[in-house]
Amino acid sequence: MSFEKGSSRHEADFVVGDALLQEAWQLVQVSCSLADARTRRREVRALEAAMPLYDVNESWIITLDETETIETAVGTIHVVPAWSWLLD
Repeated sequence: MSFEKGSSRHEADFVVGDALLQEAWQLVQVSCSLADARTRRREVRALEAAMPLYDVNESWIITLDETETIETAVGTIHVVPAWSWLLD
């Protein structure tokens, strides 16, 4: 889903929720790796922009094998490997 916040354009890979009620429960980005600084910045910025719009304070970035918790001014971003996401 693409959206604009201010003068910037962002994209959220997945919005999990109820489309009829227009409620979001989870925001999810998917990236092979966040090792590249530009990729990391792009994925985190997109979630930081989307979280207040959808009134969620946690979101996820699914990666190949990275694990991290990123605290931002708008909430927490959990970076998790794909295999662990599938087990939840």
